Amino acid sequence: EKETDECVISVIQKRRIIDIDKEEVLAENGDVDAMIRVAIAYEDGEGVEKDINKAVYYYTIAANHGDVRAYELLSDIYITCKEVVSFTKVLKFLTLGAEAGSKKCQHNLAVLYVRGCPDVPKNEQLAKHWFQVAADNGHPGACSLVGRLYRASGDLFEQNDELAYKYCKIA
Repeated sequence: EKETDECVISVIQKRRIIDIDKEEVLAENGDVDAMIRVAIAYEDGEGVEKDINKAVYYYTIAANHGDVRAYELLSDIYITCKEVVSFTKVLKFLTLGAEAGSKKCQHNLAVLYVRGCPDVPKNEQLAKHWFQVAADNGHPGACSLVGRLYRASGDLFEQNDELAYKYCKIA
């Protein structure tokens, strides 16, 4: 029985239990960290009813304050959530995050330009640029891809064994 109690306590300690009313007041008063916590609670349905629109609302406020986490999380929602898909918004938040230095946004922006979609046309030069930037900033997936592209020689990268080795080693 003691083992079961310890397991329950461990699970409770790992959950992000927040006072949603207190956090919403903090968020409405400009606390960006509270905005992120409230958005995550609504996105995951932790302590509140799951509400993607409220999550987007709080992430957007945080993004408007320049919070890189909000750019990443908003782009994730717009890519994965069927209720709010807007590739124009994905492009906006990925670009803001990429320009602010987010490796994840840099990589995902490059992927978006490689794939293209109805709202965002394919653009190999921008894809190359953002893959290179993400790799230079140490994003493992971008390093691996850029390394392979330098080794293979193709449309995006000229063959360069030295750079191929450099990026594959980082990955």
